[in-house]
Amino acid sequence: MRKIVLIAAALLSAASAFAAADKITINSIEDLKKCGEQHHWDTSVCFEPYQKFVDKNPGKALEAAKVGRTVFVNWAVLPTFDKVYAKSKDAAICKDRDFQLSLVNALGQPPRHDAYKIAQKYLKNECAPYLVDIAAKELDSYTSSSAIENYCPLLKAHGKNHTACEPKAAEPAPEKEVLPALEKSKIELGRIKAYRGPEGTKVFIGEIKGESDAYLVKFHGIKGPWDGKTILHKARQLRDGSMDYWTEHNGKTWNSIAVRNCSGGYCQMTMYAPELGNSNGLSISYDGKETEKVTPRDLMDAF
Repeated sequence: MRKIVLIAAALLSAASAFAAADKITINSIEDLKKCGEQHHWDTSVCFEPYQKFVDKNPGKALEAAKVGRTVFVNWAVLPTFDKVYAKSKDAAICKDRDFQLSLVNALGQPPRHDAYKIAQKYLKNECAPYLVDIAAKELDSYTSSSAIENYCPLLKAHGKNHTACEPKAAEPAPEKEVLPALEKSKIELGRIKAYRGPEGTKVFIGEIKGESDAYLVKFHGIKGPWDGKTILHKARQLRDGSMDYWTEHNGKTWNSIAVRNCSGGYCQMTMYAPELGNSNGLSISYDGKETEKVTPRDLMDAF
């Protein structure tokens, strides 16, 4: 019964968002700013009206993209910048700070992302020389495999070097990690955080007291065998400051949650369940309201 109520609530929430978007009309840059302010808790309702405004007012697309970057997530407006460049072929856009921030953020998204694909082409076209300095700064901040893959060829093509791009000596294979053997009756949870994803997806991560980097993770709304289950995980810190929450699945290590690109107190988090495959993750973000409501029993009952 509780699951039915949750599904109904999710559908109602989605319907409300669509209804709100239908009532919003953006006819000017000021309208876009006001929409972002009025719906700051969920600016996604402004995005479709924003796109319609850009389509009807191509002459204001660049200004809309620059303002839109402050309203939406940075990568979301890169297609608008791309439209501006495709029409004008003016390389001046390559030096635009908002464009560069949008592009860098897009390169931090999963490779299947359209924004990611758009960003990659700018690393090779006439914009490339203007992106060398920002690429070097990004590698100074973090050296994820994606950053190295995208930025190192750009720097090399323009005669620049970076320590992150230098060949690394092979490291000895680490010992295989194993999950701790825990008795359910002796598990005590500390802080629990809740995260939300698309279409009602929820993930709850609870610290296990007395166990280093051990967590209980509960999944909800993922439409597979892990739905509604709490599963033992461990956290693995990576060299670039990123982190994985992993468990064992079919005798192998499975990275369920990837935490990447942490900056200014915000991290990009992606959840991977076996039924989704390791290339079809769902973006999740911290949910303060759910965090306040969730209890240790919510996780333990499903463990």
